[in-house]
Amino acid sequence: MSFIKIVEELRKIEERKNKKIGISKEKTKKVKVKNVKKVPEQRKILSTPPINYTHIFETNKGKLIVDENSRKISIVDYDRDSILYPLTPLFYSKDVSEIFVRNNSVVVTFRNRRYFVNTELNINELLENIAISQGVILNLSKPYAETYLTLNGSEWRIYLKLNEKEILCAKIIQIPSLLDFMDKDMAIKVIMLLLKPSGLVICGPTGSGKTTLMNSIINTVLKLFELKISVIEQVKELVLPETPLISRSIASDKWKVTDLLRNAIRYERPSIIVLGELRTEEIESWFEISKGLASITTFHSTSLKSTLDVFKLYISKYTGIQYRPEFTYIFMEKIKREKSVVRRVKSIYTTLNNGIVELDKVDVRNNTMVGDYNTVYNLLSKRLDRIIHFI
Repeated sequence: MSFIKIVEELRKIEERKNKKIGISKEKTKKVKVKNVKKVPEQRKILSTPPINYTHIFETNKGKLIVDENSRKISIVDYDRDSILYPLTPLFYSKDVSEIFVRNNSVVVTFRNRRYFVNTELNINELLENIAISQGVILNLSKPYAETYLTLNGSEWRIYLKLNEKEILCAKIIQIPSLLDFMDKDMAIKVIMLLLKPSGLVICGPTGSGKTTLMNSIINTVLKLFELKISVIEQVKELVLPETPLISRSIASDKWKVTDLLRNAIRYERPSIIVLGELRTEEIESWFEISKGLASITTFHSTSLKSTLDVFKLYISKYTGIQYRPEFTYIFMEKIKREKSVVRRVKSIYTTLNNGIVELDKVDVRNNTMVGDYNTVYNLLSKRLDRIIHFI
């Protein structure tokens, strides 16, 4: 049988199938098909999904065939003209949050679960296409590059690794309201402790929502007060409004985090300083800054004891004295369920009378909060009621 007759037969099969079922955008159907139609445009290619699959998800740029039993995804009808070919539908799916490419293999996070992707790609071509289209330098002398893409209303952070043949893509999610993490009373207390001023450290394991909570706190404070905020990150992760009230710096080989912290204090005149992630090499500078300035950061730790042990060790190492900083510690946790992942606040501790106490079990208003407790509490309560639904 000639190629033209094969294509014609496939077209007829697809027409018969479409009369029996309807597949609309962003909707799924439990169906079984043996072939997918051949789209007339030459820039589209024919792809045949596996016979046993669970759902079809259609995006603006193609289809995803998701087999939940084997945890595999097949991509069909992708666009050859796209710089992300053959992965374009993954970037346009609202259900895909991470895409990991190494050599010619692909794994994605789809609805908080990991799936292998059945596709054929040329990793060198994909690296080159992204680098050229985004105007980033990627060569043997500079084998690593970072760029951002806005697709289908979502922003993606893309990290390119030339030598390792890797592409790491993460969707920057929409920031939830602070009241999605804690009740109103606790949210007010956390903001008051931050503005005391004092240091706020958000702790937890990888992927527990530390940066998301920090982002929510910053956005809430910006809505409540017109404060100058300096932000220093190793990698651009925070989703912040474009305003002169926010000064933003990204660390590089030339500019270390410690240098950026010192420059921020010297030149930017911030009311709050934000460090995306606290690492041991920045602890000395961070503690010095936090003594007289409202500050907020994240720290990889799963318990209060381990956090305090690390802080004591490095404070003693750098200063030669035993010193406990007056920080508030928020611990996040990640709970894996059968088909989802829950990220939430586990506990909140603050420093009181040279000790560490749980914030929801003691009265910490005396000599702890900013200003007169009742006056400030009532003011924040009224302002939160007005703005919380718009964050």
